[in-house]
Amino acid sequence: MDIFPSWKEPEKVLELASLIVVSRPGYDFTKIKKFMNEQPFVKHKNKVQFFQMDSLDISAKDIRQAVSGHNDVSAKVPEKVWEYIQEHDLYKREG
Repeated sequence: MDIFPSWKEPEKVLELASLIVVSRPGYDFTKIKKFMNEQPFVKHKNKVQFFQMDSLDISAKDIRQAVSGHNDVSAKVPEKVWEYIQEHDLYKREG
């Protein structure tokens, strides 16, 4: 969520959807909670739920980059996720 303000039309996203923010190891929700108390987002702060949980220290971006570079991430994601990525040939570079 640290980059949420840089998303295209973040306020529109919150008008259309609720968000679930899940922590990674060592992540602190302080920044995003402060951000959600600022204008124009404060009116949508009830649409963001925070979950602190033990998880793998890897981002979706890291997974996409690794897979596009033909690296095996099977040890870093749940088995079913890895199967789905392979089955649907996701994140492969063209050419």
